[in-house]
Amino acid sequence: MSEEFDIKSEIKSSYPKSFKISRGLIHKITQFFMQSGAKLNEILEYNYGDKLVLILSQEIDLHQSNEIIALILSPNEVPQKKEFIDFILNNIENFYQNNKQERYAKFEVFARQFFSESEAKKLLFIGFPSAGKTSIKKSIFDKEDPKELLGDSSPEPTRGLVHFIYSWFNASIGIVDSSGQEFDSYVSDGNEEQLRAFEGSDIIIYVFDVINWKEQSEKVIDNLKKIISTKEVISPPNSKIYAFCHKIDLLSDPDKDSILKVKQILEKDLNIKATFSSIQPELIHTLFRSMELILKDTRKK
Repeated sequence: MSEEFDIKSEIKSSYPKSFKISRGLIHKITQFFMQSGAKLNEILEYNYGDKLVLILSQEIDLHQSNEIIALILSPNEVPQKKEFIDFILNNIENFYQNNKQERYAKFEVFARQFFSESEAKKLLFIGFPSAGKTSIKKSIFDKEDPKELLGDSSPEPTRGLVHFIYSWFNASIGIVDSSGQEFDSYVSDGNEEQLRAFEGSDIIIYVFDVINWKEQSEKVIDNLKKIISTKEVISPPNSKIYAFCHKIDLLSDPDKDSILKVKQILEKDLNIKATFSSIQPELIHTLFRSMELILKDTRKK
């Protein structure tokens, strides 16, 4: 459940409409926020019975009361708290670009992103050896500390196809992590491994890093073309391919112009959405934001 109200404890919008929040809880949330000394864009956590309330306040202007957005998580949603927090922080700026009346009118659309229809998806990570596929999976879905995945602590190379099941907001995600060393077998016609990887895959994420692009740009494109051809034959008709140009933290100034062209080439010439990513702590938001956009893009209409 999600609510938006001002510091005067007046509810402006709520989702779902059928949810009735008590005046007592409104008062407790407001008092908790005011006594916390929280900064703007800081998310507070308030335990209410077996529920968890995530509280975010925004200052509208110098002459108006602040607004509070409260996201009330049920017990089975609490384990996904981090994903909810990241999603709020990544989307709140766009929401507050609307004026007051637009915000109230569009709040249901904003809130529905958190509680839409449950669905299941199969996601395939495929790409170059040591490009970061497993680290991306561990950062996003296993919630491992990115610092622990860097340097000497980086994961061992994946062998074959490894399958995982995760929950991500309202979706059940079946993930296939593939070995970069065995890429050719996954795009070879009639190969059993190819069928296991691509069959039923709703989302295919092609991962290469900035060094791959710098040193083997033609192979990056050729591999993607092979993935596109394989997907068209084996994967569901509505499946989609996305490209992650990973490890952007390794970019040096002389390389930037060349690397930035990759997005234009992939999107214009091959019609594949591309994004830059990294698991460096200061850039980890690039991964979470990209995954949110991908799942939103492939959500059932």
